[in-house]
Amino acid sequence: MNSLIHSDYRGMGGGVIEKFIDRIEHSNPGTLLVSIDQLRQGAVSECRNPSLQRMFQMIGAGDKAGSGIDKIRRGWETQQWRSPSVRETTQPDRVKFVLPMVSLIPPESEARLRHLFGDDYGTLTPIEVQTLVTADLEGEVSNSRLQLIRAEHPVELTKMLQGLASRGFLDQVGQKRWCSYRLPEWASPFAPGASPFVASSSTDVDARLLEIARPAREKKKLAPELTKKLIRQLCSDDFLTAERIAKLMERRKDKLQEYFLATMVANGELVLKYPDQPTHPEQAYRTNPDRRST
Repeated sequence: MNSLIHSDYRGMGGGVIEKFIDRIEHSNPGTLLVSIDQLRQGAVSECRNPSLQRMFQMIGAGDKAGSGIDKIRRGWETQQWRSPSVRETTQPDRVKFVLPMVSLIPPESEARLRHLFGDDYGTLTPIEVQTLVTADLEGEVSNSRLQLIRAEHPVELTKMLQGLASRGFLDQVGQKRWCSYRLPEWASPFAPGASPFVASSSTDVDARLLEIARPAREKKKLAPELTKKLIRQLCSDDFLTAERIAKLMERRKDKLQEYFLATMVANGELVLKYPDQPTHPEQAYRTNPDRRST
């Protein structure tokens, strides 16, 4: 209901709801009508489509304005899942609401970080551990993301992030309001042999994809042609995002896009889910059926 009520139906792409193994993602056209701080504090609502909101209330399917985010957050807290996050993109304007279905500090992630940082991991405070876990699971962490998880003042969070970077636990990306932090480049987001999904999968599809990508996870450097072959096999039956391909193969998403996905689209090996919008936030790739090979 939140997705329908808050969508900007004049925007591009329409509303998209996707369910993954470890999360649910709601993506709507438009921008936030309240600030991230107001969204985090809750009980504040600016409805884009009040008629839809009234309709849901009249049939008993909606509550009072401003209660949706609070109810979602409480539900996630009772499950001890990681806090939902909100991301805004432009050109086209879209808002993505990501609902992780993984533990606050999954044992697999903690074990991975202990393996990466050794004895230094034991020197971390609880908030520093949670920060590194967020960077490990989500690919990056920022002050605004931590504000959705922690109650500390933003200034304290900035000092903590900078401290982790100065001690070599994180690398800073960007400056000022666009600043975010990632695990060091030498520290692969996924330990050798570990599953690229925090939550285990029982479906045949995911087991098949993991098996296809196994050569990449077992060997960090592969011949370019073999890497392309694995990508074609992974994308043979359905569209996969660059993020999911990167997780399956345990590769950096940006490098995979730069050196392989973009080239494979250009030479016709892959086709785009949104060919008229190359920078679409939900962009995904599929093997060209006319050039499909094993």
